[in-house]
Amino acid sequence: APVWCHAMVWLDGVRVGTDFNINSLDPSSIKAVEWYAGQGSVPPKFNIPSRIDQRYCGVLVIWTR
Repeated sequence: APVWCHAMVWLDGVRVGTDFNINSLDPSSIKAVEWYAGQGSVPPKFNIPSRIDQRYCGVLVIWTR
């Protein structure tokens, strides 16, 4: 069975967590998306340590209009 690992999501510079439903966003409101797959590629602003209760793989940064 696959092991799922969620991305840490940031919306307009605010961390919204790993449970944020990106489907709740209107696609036309999205200006830009950044994806960082590995810890070494994540800019310091978005690179926060995983907690035991909220581990994540990758960082998704969404900017809206």
